[in-house]
Amino acid sequence: MADAHLDDQGWEWHYDDTSDATKAILTRVVQAGGGTELNIPTQLFAGINILSLAAYCFYDAEGAKITKILSMPSTVTSLGIASFYHMTALTSVAIGSGVTSIGGSAFAGDTALTSVSIPNSVTAIGDYAFFICTALATLTIGTGLLTIDIYAFRGCTALTSVSIPNSTTSIGNYAFDGCTNITSLTLGTGLLTIGTYAFQHCEKLTAVSIPNSVTSMGIYAFAYCYLMVTASIGTGVTSIADAAFYHCEALRSISIGNAITSIGNSAFAYDAALKDVVIGTGLTTITEYAFFNCTALVSIKFFGLAKPTAGAHWIDNIPAAARGHAFSASDFPAPGSAFNGLTMGDPLGAHAKACIIGV
Repeated sequence: MADAHLDDQGWEWHYDDTSDATKAILTRVVQAGGGTELNIPTQLFAGINILSLAAYCFYDAEGAKITKILSMPSTVTSLGIASFYHMTALTSVAIGSGVTSIGGSAFAGDTALTSVSIPNSVTAIGDYAFFICTALATLTIGTGLLTIDIYAFRGCTALTSVSIPNSTTSIGNYAFDGCTNITSLTLGTGLLTIGTYAFQHCEKLTAVSIPNSVTSMGIYAFAYCYLMVTASIGTGVTSIADAAFYHCEALRSISIGNAITSIGNSAFAYDAALKDVVIGTGLTTITEYAFFNCTALVSIKFFGLAKPTAGAHWIDNIPAAARGHAFSASDFPAPGSAFNGLTMGDPLGAHAKACIIGV
């Protein structure tokens, strides 16, 4: 049953009853005469606790005027879809310590929101949850988070640092796409999946270390990270997806671990500063355009004894002086001969075995 309660601060609280007579779902908040800063009450009135915030709870003309959510009771367990959507005056929000899930588009379009602290109780951040929160400069993620859904922080252009806790297992497609001012990224040791386009256009990101736990990395995952100088790929990755590091124009070197069997289409294309590539023992396939237009490339070292197949144009538009290197005992062509367009140089010496990676 729907009902409403007017408090002594001039806020009108609309709610639905639940099967538990002591709990209610907050459905709408109306600014009947209150200020712009709001405490969500511990109880609507004697004996009635707020269980969750319904979809579009604050999305109306009154909600747009609120500047701060000062407190949220620990009885609240979920923030519904678009519950704080398009609150363009909201600068800060205190998310309650009992919240376990943040719904899709919960804070999307809150363009004045400057900081968010996700409590340890939250296990899931929904799709588009903080989409285009363009003033969001400070993000703290609690230690209980398991999943970040698609587009969750896309276009948060004020973010400069992101730290993903060890509890998080998946980062969804486009989750941080277009966060153009992120310079520092830490990925937790429990991460399994990095979605497609997850960190595309993080244009000021200078380094990434992909933990050994990661087994899947989507296409364009780190594309257009123009200032990325170093990238470390963990031992759990078995294939480098298409365009994964496309247009990472400051990337200087890359090591492909022994567990990796394939390098995708355009994976490192247009990486204009890339000089040195080390490829481990497990590689069987290099797809077309993999190192296309790597105009500073000097050497590719192959540690496997069996040469991989290489697709068309895989090294088109690299310097003529670039050379491939492999062990004499391998089936690569002899020095001076070409491996699919790459001229082979001096063989790797015995000392090079100590450099084999991912073992």
